[in-house]
Amino acid sequence: MLKNSIIQINKTALIDRFHETETDEELIFQQLYCLFFLIYICGFSSVRESYFMNTRSNRRK
Repeated sequence: MLKNSIIQINKTALIDRFHETETDEELIFQQLYCLFFLIYICGFSSVRESYFMNTRSNRRK
């Protein structure tokens, strides 16, 4: 009886560790996705602004 309960506890601990690792990977993916999205938005807007600034200054000349 005691041997069976120890095996059950070990299986539960392994399952919990698996879910914890899975959650950590999802969190890392979400953070990287957010980071790349922000870089894309900020980078694109700065390129767009510099393009329009150059276009406007060329028209004035």
